[in-house]
Amino acid sequence: MDSINQVVSGWSRSWVLVGHTIVCGACMASQAASDANLPFAHAHGCREGQSDIKYPWYELDRISHLVVSRSNVLHLPSRHGKGKLGRSPV
Repeated sequence: MDSINQVVSGWSRSWVLVGHTIVCGACMASQAASDANLPFAHAHGCREGQSDIKYPWYELDRISHLVVSRSNVLHLPSRHGKGKLGRSPV
């Protein structure tokens, strides 16, 4: 299996996350997070349109779960000010 860094790098070779939008790095077509349940619509002739990744938001979600499960997780303060910054020993 690829290292988590290779998985993240592989995703980012094809996609760019800009705010609440994913953009194809090849054709510059974009998709808002609210449309994550729809297949990504590349521009006509885009080389990435032939990719196995039809739902880049779902792929990003899968990758983010891999990152969290394989690395130390930051404990961020809650909205109520409880908690502290630091790495947990996972």
